[in-house]
Amino acid sequence: MTEFCYGDAYVINGKGVAVFGGGKTDVMRHKIIANEDENNFCINNDYIRFDLKNGKLYVYGHFEDVCHQVDFMFYHYYVTDSPNNKFEKITLNKFVFLAKSDIEYCGMNVDELYRMLEGQNIEYYKIPFCETVEERAEIIKRILF
Repeated sequence: MTEFCYGDAYVINGKGVAVFGGGKTDVMRHKIIANEDENNFCINNDYIRFDLKNGKLYVYGHFEDVCHQVDFMFYHYYVTDSPNNKFEKITLNKFVFLAKSDIEYCGMNVDELYRMLEGQNIEYYKIPFCETVEERAEIIKRILF
């Protein structure tokens, strides 16, 4: 199992989602996306870690009994580094480049995580900064629902 990194983990519409970047918690908890039930819940906020189980990547919070296979990884741009107002699917390399400081924040080795991510069936997205949380939540909804 990896060290912790600075990110959030959720299950939304039955899909495992690891989220990095700015404003991630407010967006993922917005009513447009989140409604607590067995298909939608928070694994952990701010500190997450990863492990391979039977060749699949799983995300964990503080407790090993709460985890989910990762299907999506999002990087939310901070207001100061958002290049445009479009969300787009990105490569593993681009995702790791964008999220590097969050990955390394608590001591996780970015190369170790990269090796774990290689070959996984995970979709990576960059999410632009938007004026409102609702705008970002609508983007996430289009991806996950």
